[in-house]
Amino acid sequence: ESNIDQTPQKVGAVDSNALARGGFFTANYVHGLYFDVLAPVVIKSVKVYAGSAGNRVIDVVDIHGEPVLTTTVNIPKGESRVTLNFDLPVGTQYFLKVSGTLLDLQRAKGGASFPYTVAGLISITETDIKATAPGSYYFFYDWEVAKSGCPGPRTPVVGTINPDVPKPTIT
Repeated sequence: ESNIDQTPQKVGAVDSNALARGGFFTANYVHGLYFDVLAPVVIKSVKVYAGSAGNRVIDVVDIHGEPVLTTTVNIPKGESRVTLNFDLPVGTQYFLKVSGTLLDLQRAKGGASFPYTVAGLISITETDIKATAPGSYYFFYDWEVAKSGCPGPRTPVVGTINPDVPKPTIT
């Protein structure tokens, strides 16, 4: 069967300028965004703003904090789009975050209006500090998402097994 790519859609805060910018965050690696997957989805890419260039480890963990997907990406200083290609099944309270030794990504201290949703596909539901700063938005802007590839029709294939070939005699 073949896979038919779906048209990407955008979700999430468009950029840090659309919210109350909070500067570059370097304190720890526990902040990020919770989201629900309503149908199998690929998170193709996200926009980030880095205070310095370097490798970042970006993770998706499940509702229990267990790693689901991870990638290491080299992010230049400034605004850039980071390719993730995270293929996720239906589930609730996934958490997208940064781990490792380098963070230095821009967050917003206010102005976020959750949920950010693509109907029937994905919903960014909240930040991890919703109790103390519900309008905060961490690191990952302008998500590019698409429904996971749609399988095309299967085509039967006939295989032929050749009889044994006699062993050659070497002299």
